This record gives sequence, C-alpha cells and structure tokens, in this order.
Amino acid sequence: MKIKSIENNEFNIQFTVSNNCNYSCKYCPPKLNSGSTPLISTETYIRFFTDLIKDNPEIMEYDKRFVGLTGGEPTVYQGIDNLIDFFRENNFNISLDTNGSAKMDFWEKNLTKINMTNLSVHPRYANFKHVLEVVKLGIEKKSIVKVAVIMDLEYWDRAIEAVNFFKENNVPTMEFKGLVFKLNGKDEKNGTSKQDYYNSYTEEQMNWIKNNTYHNNIKNLREINPNYQTRNAYVVYEDNTREKFLGQEIISKGLNRFEGYECDAGKCNLSIKWDGRISGAHCGIKKLDLGSLLNNPELRIKLSKTPTICTLKKCGCIADMRIKKSIA
Repeated sequence: MKIKSIENNEFNIQFTVSNNCNYSCKYCPPKLNSGSTPLISTETYIRFFTDLIKDNPEIMEYDKRFVGLTGGEPTVYQGIDNLIDFFRENNFNISLDTNGSAKMDFWEKNLTKINMTNLSVHPRYANFKHVLEVVKLGIEKKSIVKVAVIMDLEYWDRAIEAVNFFKENNVPTMEFKGLVFKLNGKDEKNGTSKQDYYNSYTEEQMNWIKNNTYHNNIKNLREINPNYQTRNAYVVYEDNTREKFLGQEIISKGLNRFEGYECDAGKCNLSIKWDGRISGAHCGIKKLDLGSLLNNPELRIKLSKTPTICTLKKCGCIADMRIKKSIA
C-alpha cells in the first residue's frame, strides 16, 4: 500500500564533521575517509549554528531537535568536544556514529552528553575489548551504546569472533550489518580497483546475515537510560492507517519512492557535508543547496517556509525518508 504522508514534528541536522578517519576500510567510499578536504574550524561551525538558531527562531519551537554527528570518524576531529557541548547546551538530542576507537578519556568526558552512540565494529581494525569497555561505561553512565558488527566478507571469521565475544559479554543491543551496497571505481589512496561487495557473499554467509540481523538483551532502551528521547515520526498509508516510522522496513517493502511529494527538506532538516556544503537534505538535490562554509565561513541562511517537491525516483537515506512529507 502506498504511503500517503510522513508525520514528523522534529528538527534534524545530519552533520558530517570531516572526512578524516583513522581506519581505511575497503568498503567505505574514499571521499568519506581520505582526509582530502581541508578541515573547517570549530569556531566556523559554532558561529554558523549560533547564527542558524538566531536567524531561525522556529527551530526552538519543534517538539525535539536532533543532531547526528558522523564522518569520517568524528572523534578524530579536534573540536568534537566543543561541538558536543554546543548542541547539548542548545537542547539537541545528540547521536554519534563512530568506530569506537577513541581513548577512554573521551568517553569518560562525553558519554553522558550523547543520547545515542552508534558504534560500528570493523573486524579488520577493531579492538573488541576496548569496544566492550565503552559499552560498559555507557551502561554505568546511563548512556546508550549500540554496537553494529560489520560483517566484512574478507574478515568473516574475525567478524564471527566479534559477534560471539559481544554475545558472551552480554552487550545489550547489537546489529550485524552486511555490506549490501555497491562500490565501483578506483581507491583514491592507492589507485587500486575497489571490490564490488554487492552479491559477493556466499549463500551460507548471506543466510547467516538474514537470520542474525539483530541481537537484543534488553526489552527497552529506557532500561539503560530512563530519559532516552525517541524519535516520533509516523507513516500514514492511503487507507489512513498510521504506524511508527521504521526506515529499514520502508526500504525492504520498496515504499521509499516519494517523487512528486511535498517534502519539508530545508524547512525542518539540514545536512552539513564534510566539505562544508549546506543542503536541505542528505540526498544533495541541487535546488536544496544553501551554500558552503568552506567557500564562505561567514555564511548565514534562512530556512525555507514552504515544502519542496521531491524529484528523486527513490529516497536512499533514512534521515531523508524521515522528513515530513505528503502527496502533493
């Protein structure tokens, strides 16, 4: 059944702080880990966000405000502590996408300020015992740390080792992510061809991923953090039935097609790329471009007052799917 609308009264920022990373995973696009883009200063970022809130006071009127910090590896960005403090002080719910490699003093300082840590375990590089320390500290500080084991087919045995290690040590919540996206072209660092991971798993490996997508030792994330702020987006279907927004379910059913819909991208949603580009959505549609902090460190913007019409055949980003939208 076709989706009629997505209901959402939240303000969202997707923020890729840089494309620096201390890992060099083969399956990660080089543009996200090569460090090829000049760093934008913490002062520039904080000035931009301060002006954004000042120039668009409606941001503070939303039910909730979320910011997702990602990279690259965001914890290697030197000003990450100051960015976390800024968003915390302005009542944003903070999520952090990380490989978990930061030293324990970083986690001691910041875990209580972060609402959700999404920690990806990359078998080629990860120190499993260190990841477990971060998870235990999160439980101690009532901060949620979700672990996602990347089922790298080149390090499959070590990925399974990670799965067993975290299960044996009662990590509260885990996902097992298969590399189901396709990569083409050359590796920018060494010029070698990138492997196509799409359909590269054996049948046995693919069945394992399908049968072990999620492992949960708790009934509710509020068992760790009673004050955990959940997102409250809903899907409304053509027959007016209404259910909680689940991005992966929408994708699996092939319902992520919103071409021609009115979308609040640029009104209640912003994306800041690693190269300083500001856009109304993560998809990067040209008409949603709002400028670049790399080209103009003094950039100030006004959010749109009206929806835009989506021109994409398919919405490939859960953050963009979650934006308020309806059939025009």
